[in-house]
Amino acid sequence: MALSAPGGGQLNAEDADNFEEIEKQFAVKVVQHMTTYWSLLTHIPGSKLKLTKQDDAIFESFTAAFPDFDVKATIDEDAMKSKEGKAQWREWIEGWKGKVDDYNFGAMVRGNAGWEYGEKETIFAVRMQFYGIEIARNRAGLNDWIYEKAQKEKAEGEGEVSAAAAADEEPAAPWKALFFFTTKANLPTLVIGLAAALVAGAIQPLSAFIQGKLFEGFTDFATGNLTSAALYSQCRKWILYYVGLAVVSWIGNFAVFATWLAFGELQAKSARDRLFHGLLEKDIRWYDMRKDGIGALLPRLQAQIRDLQLATSQPLGELNQLVATAMLSLGEAFYFGWDLTLVTISTVPIIMGLVFWVGAGMQGAIATQQARLTEAQKYSNSAFGAIETVKCFNGQVIELRKYAAKVSEAAPSYYKVANLASIQTGLIVFLSSTIFVQGFYYGGVLVDKQKKTPAEIMTCFLAAVAAFQAIQSLIPQLVVLEKGRAAGATLRRVMAEVIDGLKTEHTDGLLRPATCRGDIDVKNVSFAYPSRPGQLALENVSMYIQGGEMTFLIGKSGSGKSTISQLLMRFHDAGEGCITVDGVPLASLDAKWLRSNLTLVEQTTLLFNDTVFRNIAFGRHGYKSVSKAEVMAAAEFALLQLMITDMPEGLDTLVGHKGGAMSGGQRQRIA
Repeated sequence: MALSAPGGGQLNAEDADNFEEIEKQFAVKVVQHMTTYWSLLTHIPGSKLKLTKQDDAIFESFTAAFPDFDVKATIDEDAMKSKEGKAQWREWIEGWKGKVDDYNFGAMVRGNAGWEYGEKETIFAVRMQFYGIEIARNRAGLNDWIYEKAQKEKAEGEGEVSAAAAADEEPAAPWKALFFFTTKANLPTLVIGLAAALVAGAIQPLSAFIQGKLFEGFTDFATGNLTSAALYSQCRKWILYYVGLAVVSWIGNFAVFATWLAFGELQAKSARDRLFHGLLEKDIRWYDMRKDGIGALLPRLQAQIRDLQLATSQPLGELNQLVATAMLSLGEAFYFGWDLTLVTISTVPIIMGLVFWVGAGMQGAIATQQARLTEAQKYSNSAFGAIETVKCFNGQVIELRKYAAKVSEAAPSYYKVANLASIQTGLIVFLSSTIFVQGFYYGGVLVDKQKKTPAEIMTCFLAAVAAFQAIQSLIPQLVVLEKGRAAGATLRRVMAEVIDGLKTEHTDGLLRPATCRGDIDVKNVSFAYPSRPGQLALENVSMYIQGGEMTFLIGKSGSGKSTISQLLMRFHDAGEGCITVDGVPLASLDAKWLRSNLTLVEQTTLLFNDTVFRNIAFGRHGYKSVSKAEVMAAAEFALLQLMITDMPEGLDTLVGHKGGAMSGGQRQRIA
């Protein structure tokens, strides 16, 4: 690749000075490269770190080419970048051409192994210089202090982390959390679902009544109180009733499944819509204050909406149906034999106490599990968002280790939920089986004393068994319902933050000038990001930018260039000082007008997963009516016409997820 010297002309590497413009070319991804390397050193001792697959060969070649290089001493930057130094380094670097990817790309090297990265402690270098020096330092164990320091700080902070975790522990979610997102429009579906559950729940007690009548006919026939013809007639009547009951059961269960499935979908839609519209209304400051970032919050919200949807559909419908079955069956059992029913259901208090006790234990475990999985999601998003840097440093193992650590922290909570649910189910099944012992024994006593007929005993016993079976069938759904409760409570909490927290600027009373010249005046501005209130990003900055002219804002990394751009867009408000546009303070301007007249294209540019045409047209009001000629005119202004012409589908070419099908420069031009 040929480089041009400032002012034009071909660059002669032999005679070139260190042009600042050339060094800036190295800084495109250097900062990300530097921070990732430092993160690796804090997680694994440098003496055990492998930067490339050719570390051994690089180390041997480096020590042979630079036998006098003292890795313990401070690097003499002037000697390194002198004409003789550059020639010696270039000869060694070129020997790795084709062997190491990005061998001549930019990097940052600390002047001394005992220093941290800083403005005065860092040297711009070439990637192979970085590899040679840092591999030699790692082999000598000079970077191990970074890992030891990080581990010490981690150990000292364990007490604070434990306290924070205790403070963040979420309270048990109420059952009404399942209905936090129910609207008036959802009530008809809910009422129909409850009515259908009541009808379907009545099938079991009615079935027990019919079976009791059939049993009564057979016992009367056995004792000679009923003829065979009368038995046949009686059985036919009750069997016809049974057929009708089966038809009602089919219709009722169909209605239960359909209505509650629709109700669950409506709850998910309500939650998605309210959260989506609410999040769009939030100010940038709100996003900056998220503990784990918005990238971890959104997948968690999606998973919790799914949990809420699952819980409020078939499981909640079955809950209502089984509760109806249990109540009606118990009522029937008490009617035919209250004493036998009391004996039969004597284990109910134990069962119910066990259900609520275990359920309370599961709530805390479910909340802890969700919190840990959110942190794991944050690590995975971070790794895939910077996958090139991770691959460059062979950092896959480190990222997997961090992700696995958080998943492992979630595992005990998952095991706790699974074990509690298993213990709960096993004990309840065992206690439920005791009703047969109690029921049949005491039923025999009542028949022996002629207090009840066998038919009454059978009807009462079948109704009691139906009630217990209904209670037992609830158990497998409890885990789903518990997750739904926790999800509903968390979503409600986020929704409360969305409603009560910082919102976008109100437009009432704000100015919308007819024209915008573009004169920008920054006066004595100081600003700190909400997430780092004690660290000023800008301190007493003043400047004037003339409208209609091309002005370059140049500064080192972290000097506040992007911060000024974000203040101009009113993503944040300046803490001190004032910024005006055409003499009008930003606080007096309508934010939508301001953002319609000022355009910010950041270094990291993301596009919508749509066509080139729609991405360009979106930048204008009334973008739905923009013509292709207008879009091509804008593309020509941004020097995109040749690129678009070469595309197989022209303006209709899809740019891919976040513009991934385009190069970085193409994404910026389209934006």
